[in-house]
Amino acid sequence: FAAAIAEDYLDDLAYFDEKTFKANANTQCFLLSIFGPTFWEDTDRGNLNIYFAPEKDQLEPFKELLFSLMDKRLEALERDVKFLSLEVDKLMQKRKRQDGYLNDADKERMEELQRKISAREKTEEEKPTEWTIYHDILYTLLCISFFADQEIDESEKSAIFVSYGKFVPNVTNESFNTDFGMATEKFIELRSEESRQKQFDDSLINIKDTEGFDTDQLMELILSYIVIANADDFIHENEVILIQHAITIWELDIIVEKPKSGEKLKIQE
Repeated sequence: FAAAIAEDYLDDLAYFDEKTFKANANTQCFLLSIFGPTFWEDTDRGNLNIYFAPEKDQLEPFKELLFSLMDKRLEALERDVKFLSLEVDKLMQKRKRQDGYLNDADKERMEELQRKISAREKTEEEKPTEWTIYHDILYTLLCISFFADQEIDESEKSAIFVSYGKFVPNVTNESFNTDFGMATEKFIELRSEESRQKQFDDSLINIKDTEGFDTDQLMELILSYIVIANADDFIHENEVILIQHAITIWELDIIVEKPKSGEKLKIQE
C-alpha cells in the first residue's frame, strides 16, 4: 500500500527537478511531523500529493521509500522527455500551418509539455557534442516510428529501446537517454520533412559504410524497423517506404511490401 502511494506521489516528479522535488517532500513531511499525523490530499497534477498516515513514525520510512523509488522513475522520465520534445515540435508545426493559431486545448498541452521538459533540462556541460554511428542508428529508428503518423506510442518506445540495445554494447537507460536526446534534437533542429529525410539517407549511408557493419547486421536493423512498424495496430505507408528505401541504399536482396489489412509487415519469402 505504501509503495502504491509513493508511486502516485512520484507522478508529480514530472513537473519538478530532482532537487526541488526532494526539498518539497522534506518540507511537507517536516510540517506533518509538527502538525499531526493526518495527510491531506491534492490531486492536481503539478502539486505534490500528500496522503493519510495514522502515525507520525511512518513519515520517515515513507520518505525513505519514496526516495528509493525515485531513481527508477527519473530514468523513465529522462527517456520520456525526449518523446515529449517531439510532441512539442508537432504542435509548433501545427501552429505554423495555422498562421500562429492553436486552440485552447493545444495551448494547455503545449504549456504542460514545456513544463515537464524544463524540469528535466541538463546544463550545457552535461550535453554530449559528438555525433556517432550510434546516433545514426537511433535517428533511423526514430524516423521509422515518427514519420508514419507524427506520434510515438508506448509500444514503439519500447521497440526503439530494445532495438538500440542490439547494436550498442552495454547500453543502459542513461546512455540511451543521452544518445536519443541527441538524435531527437537533430530531428527537431532540421525542421522540414525534406531535411529530415536527407538526414535519414545520410544516416543509412553512414551505417552502410561503417567498418564491421556487415550484411547480417544490416538485415538485423531492417528487422528492427519492421518490429517498430508492427508495434502499431496499423501499418503506415510511410513506414514501408522508408524501410524499402533502406533496403535499396544497403543493396539487400530482400523484398518488403505493405501487407493486407490486419496482417503484419514482414520480409517476403
